[in-house]
Amino acid sequence: MSFLDKAKDLVETAHEKLPPEAVGKAADVAAQGVETVAEKVDGATDGKYHDRIKGASEKVADALRGLGGKS
Repeated sequence: MSFLDKAKDLVETAHEKLPPEAVGKAADVAAQGVETVAEKVDGATDGKYHDRIKGASEKVADALRGLGGKS
């Protein structure tokens, strides 16, 4: 199971158990966390994989935000 699949499962569980505003906020915080980690990994690799890291982190962050906005 990929990271994104796990994240989707967690968000689906949150949708079932939490009020919508809490899910949206959690999704935003998770997306910010993904972006922060991506920046640190990019720095640790001296930018060697910048495009790949940026592309992947944007896809994950967008997916989390999209799931968080789901009603």
